[in-house]
Amino acid sequence: MANENYIVLTREAFDGFEENPKNSEALEAGNFGIHEKVGEDWVTKTIKEAEFGNYKFIIELADFVESETFARLNENNHGYPCVEAI
Repeated sequence: MANENYIVLTREAFDGFEENPKNSEALEAGNFGIHEKVGEDWVTKTIKEAEFGNYKFIIELADFVESETFARLNENNHGYPCVEAI
């Protein structure tokens, strides 16, 4: 088995999420938004803080943040980190 190095999702990943007024309802309910990569697809959903340890950051190519995919993901959901289940 290969030794995988990854960064587990933490509260700090949601600084942008918490700063955006569009996310205030979710925060009040204790929800945090993520874009999860599942196979070749992306799923946007909310999770609770207790679930952070189930996800890792996805390290993408630098040009990913300028891609149509990234723009689509953030069109209505601002500050959501891109993650993958561990």
